[in-house]
Amino acid sequence: MKEKMPLEWTEEEKDEFILWTAERYNWADGALREARRERFKALRPLMNISRIAKEAKLMVRSGDFSKLPKLRKELAKVGVEKTVEELKDVWAIEDAVEEARDRILNSEEYKEKKDTEKRARAVVTRYDIKITERLKEKGLYMPKPLRELENLDPEVEAEVQEILKRWEERREQFKKGEEKEEQKEQKERKEEK
Repeated sequence: MKEKMPLEWTEEEKDEFILWTAERYNWADGALREARRERFKALRPLMNISRIAKEAKLMVRSGDFSKLPKLRKELAKVGVEKTVEELKDVWAIEDAVEEARDRILNSEEYKEKKDTEKRARAVVTRYDIKITERLKEKGLYMPKPLRELENLDPEVEAEVQEILKRWEERREQFKKGEEKEEQKEQKERKEEK
């Protein structure tokens, strides 16, 4: 059992610290998560285009042009108008993806979401600084070195393993969703033929 440290805090300091911590975790963290999610959603079309383009380039090199209509459709969604004939060249695909990338990353929508994420990150940092400074004042700020991760309390280690397990489960669910999307695309291609 860990020895408790004596805390010599005034009631006002305790209340302020608790408020900062609550705001940091309840408000700032939530805002940052939401901002990251929104920026990720704004990048989703680019990720789709990049994935399809990668497959299309391999297929074009072997003489199979079946991915090009899907690529053309995805490019059109972001304002890059190319015909299937134009996309039959690997370098044209590269140029189209680059143009789509530039359009998305330079769009006002993406810039706004990126700025919102930066602002949310700055708010989290503000609370982290205030909390850290207060802990330093009281002599309670003692960051642990990386090697201490090997010597966690058994209870903490069990909780960490549970978190890692949940992350792996989420990653597997995401992969399954991607596989379903790929199967759906293959089905659409077969129906187009």
